[in-house]
Amino acid sequence: MNATKVNEIVLTDKVSKSLSLLQRGYAQALASGLDDAIGFLLEESNQGCSDPRNLINVLGTLHNARTEFLGLIPEETKGGSNE
Repeated sequence: MNATKVNEIVLTDKVSKSLSLLQRGYAQALASGLDDAIGFLLEESNQGCSDPRNLINVLGTLHNARTEFLGLIPEETKGGSNE
């Protein structure tokens, strides 16, 4: 695995590919999905769950965002070591 450090940020091949994907529009799509998810959850918290299928879609969006953000962490950092 190739790793480069720039301003104390570790850029592995995997992290670089993830950043490239995010910069090509996926970050905007994630932000929009998170916006919708937050709005839905705030509205549902006041009314009870009236649309279980939409709730599942919202949870899927949150899971996808979580996965993408975790993909920005170099593998060696996840285990506790950052060198």
